[in-house]
Amino acid sequence: MTILPAALLAFAGPGTYQAAPLTPDLDEPAAFESDCIPVLCYHGIGGSGALSVSPERLRSDLEILYEAGFHLALPSDLFTGFTRVPSDRIPVILTFDDGWESQFELVEGRDGLETTAGCAVGILEAFCEAHPDFGRGAAFFISWDKIPFGQADLIDEKLNFLLDNGYEIGNHSLRHASFMRIPTDEWERHLAGAVAKMKPYIGLRTSLVTSVSWPGGRFPEGARFDEILESMTYQGSPVASCGFLVDGSLLDLSECTGTDGRYRMGRFDMARCSIYSVIRSRRIVDREPRTGLHDPLPWRARALPPLRIR
Repeated sequence: MTILPAALLAFAGPGTYQAAPLTPDLDEPAAFESDCIPVLCYHGIGGSGALSVSPERLRSDLEILYEAGFHLALPSDLFTGFTRVPSDRIPVILTFDDGWESQFELVEGRDGLETTAGCAVGILEAFCEAHPDFGRGAAFFISWDKIPFGQADLIDEKLNFLLDNGYEIGNHSLRHASFMRIPTDEWERHLAGAVAKMKPYIGLRTSLVTSVSWPGGRFPEGARFDEILESMTYQGSPVASCGFLVDGSLLDLSECTGTDGRYRMGRFDMARCSIYSVIRSRRIVDREPRTGLHDPLPWRARALPPLRIR
């Protein structure tokens, strides 16, 4: 189902996108008991890259989301029905692709290593500390075609800091190659191989790395491709419990009960659209406070079924 009329992001080579700015279709009728939530995709923070946003822009997006009644959620919350999200708040998932240093930079400070204020983690940490009712967390999807977060001697500290402080680590593949082009018999090397690269740093916690963001923002359609992902494991744990596109659409939970929706969840490229064009969509779940704990949730807390390993 197409949520917004914006053109889909066309793959133009490994890790590159071409698209016009996304705008919401405000004439579309509101969905009854909508299950749609926004998933935001960021890349570089600062710099002049086409997919980068400024630190000020990220801070502004967080402020607008907070004031609009959103609450931070994680990909793992998809499997628990977002029970961590208060009933009067709307879930929003923040994702960061590639593992650039501008997403997480450490410098030597007076009392040891410190996170720089202008990187994504520094901005999130400061904002969430100032707004504890906004929740905490984001997903960082790492590809191993580069040094994760740019500082080779600090990979261990950074990955474990994220897992220790309410963030999630996701898989952005071994070489950041498009799965529209990789032969299917090489998929396991590109996905399980990326998880294996994390093992020396996070040990058994590689079992937590089960969400994938597809390089180039696309993934092929078809049940046979889903079956390949379902059968893929690393040391007994699923390698791909869910997968994220970059297609300019809301994540519709009602379409995620099967593998087709599970592996093709929508996201917005935030370098290509404004936060207002996302949150003004009429298909986002309504928030109406409950008067008692036994009252129905204002949005359906739909949990995805567990992944069945073939």
